[in-house]
Amino acid sequence: MDIQNYSLLKYFITNDSLTLMELTTQFQVSKRTMLKYIQSLNLELKGIAEIKENRQRYYLKVIDFKRLTSLQTGFLKQSLDLNDPLKRQAYVILTLIKAQDFIVLDDLADELMISKGTLNRDLADLKQLLHSYQAQVISVPSKGIKLQVKHDFNYALLLKFVSNYYAFDELLTKATLKQTLPADLLSEHTLVLIENNLAILQVLVQSQHRLEEPIMFYQEITDRVQFQSLIQAAATRLGVQLTETEIQFLCYPFNLKINRATKERLTENRLVWLKQLFDNVEIKVKSEIDSRLEFDHVFEQIKYHLLFMLNRVIFHVQTDNLLSNEAVGKYPIALELATATAQGLGKQVQVEIPEAEVNYLVIYFEMEIEEQNSQRLQQKAAIVGQVSRSIKRFIIRQLNDLFQDSIEVVSFATERELIQSNERYLIIFSNRPIQVWNQTTPVVRINSVFRTDEMLCKIQVAQVEEAIAHNWCDFQVTTLDTALGYYAGTERLIETEIDQGRLNQNFLKAWQRREKETNNVFENGIAIPHVIDDSPAATSILLRIGIFKQPVKYQNRPVRFIFLIGIPQKLDQNLNRTLSQLYDLIFMISRQPSLAANLLDYDDTQPLTQITEGI
Repeated sequence: MDIQNYSLLKYFITNDSLTLMELTTQFQVSKRTMLKYIQSLNLELKGIAEIKENRQRYYLKVIDFKRLTSLQTGFLKQSLDLNDPLKRQAYVILTLIKAQDFIVLDDLADELMISKGTLNRDLADLKQLLHSYQAQVISVPSKGIKLQVKHDFNYALLLKFVSNYYAFDELLTKATLKQTLPADLLSEHTLVLIENNLAILQVLVQSQHRLEEPIMFYQEITDRVQFQSLIQAAATRLGVQLTETEIQFLCYPFNLKINRATKERLTENRLVWLKQLFDNVEIKVKSEIDSRLEFDHVFEQIKYHLLFMLNRVIFHVQTDNLLSNEAVGKYPIALELATATAQGLGKQVQVEIPEAEVNYLVIYFEMEIEEQNSQRLQQKAAIVGQVSRSIKRFIIRQLNDLFQDSIEVVSFATERELIQSNERYLIIFSNRPIQVWNQTTPVVRINSVFRTDEMLCKIQVAQVEEAIAHNWCDFQVTTLDTALGYYAGTERLIETEIDQGRLNQNFLKAWQRREKETNNVFENGIAIPHVIDDSPAATSILLRIGIFKQPVKYQNRPVRFIFLIGIPQKLDQNLNRTLSQLYDLIFMISRQPSLAANLLDYDDTQPLTQITEGI
């Protein structure tokens, strides 16, 4: 397998399904070339997995999970392509760790079959990476280079930079490992980690690097008696008595999840320590964005995940990226909370929390936000006119399925009875036109219940209209000059609001930083740049829709609509709910051509519900 096929396979593994446009954008190739890549990859994956297509979306169907894992690790460890800077980097680190003295640069360049200039550039990049591990490559004229590492962090360098690229010598066979440990403690993943740790210990012991200093911020929560046979077998094969730190390193895979070796007392002590860290994070997070979440409740829901997340991060255990960047972009508040939490925890334990772990936190925070938003009065729908019981039951079922909630349906014989009820309804069903006092409530024909997409469109637009009426959403639509393009067009939207005192320069700078870090352009011609708004006027969600007369290209994707969102630092239940409704509406517009077409002809003298006309 070549590097192109490996990169494509890895991208499919970390994403559920992908359009051809998403693939061509990611790999910067034409559609024709991408289809050739997919065909080539399928040939290599024969009998293991297959890239399949369904309704213009491509996805990975796995046939043999074990062989797929072996294929991935085999590619990294067996293909010694020293044209790959990451593999050269791994080779240099491993060579420096094994060396007892200085290494001459010319000799190392010859081993790598690269020029001395290329090696010096590699070393310059490597020095930047090593800084966070309190390690450095020192250079002495006429002697060469040598690796200096504090706190016995050689194990961390081997874990992070080397183990994925080199197949170390096997210290204990799988069969031996299975004999030394209870079967219910030895999952396939744990077995792989233990094998890797044994191999790293062998490299360190043979290179006269012993682990003596405690592993910072790490604490076991398991009963070590369960692992004595493993510890003894490792010591015998290595020919040394393992230090306390070496035992901790060897056995950390048993401290990545709850198992029968987990000791309740040790776990509770660790959670007390973790709560102190989380309380410190809460102070910082609330200073940046006040979502009105109950952080004590959040901690109770998330504490075990955080406990094992920190252990994973300390030992650089990789986690699959559960959410793509586009999926994460749909949950801006949860993303801000997760990012701030990860940064706060990481700073306290002196590690960097990787993106994949942050994405898991996004899910937890989004669940908390949705739970908070669900704590509201029961929604009601109304039926005006005579309908049979079976039709009423069908309407109730359809609404409950649509909203994953229990919707109460109230029947009125006449329009007058409806008006006398003086209540607000989620939607009103009637077989003839009626006039309602609340323009944010959609009135639909009873047969609309059979057209769920259109019915949902009208409800979601009406909910945003209500938010606008209550000043929870500051809403405007404007036309943008196509010549500006996406970036300058967004900048123009922001600067206009700054001139009017609605936004400030901090918002502009924050947006510019975000554009460098992530892609805010989604499918079907929509872009959703969003930033926390710390301006004093920010008491509502700002939504500015910029419309290009013709689609423009940005990062190889078409953009017709810019949905600029400013999120206040302080969020109450109404604002949280409004933000969720705005995102629902935006993605509904991206999926419904009729809504998008109506938005192109938007009349700012009419309510937002105009975009549902004729659908």
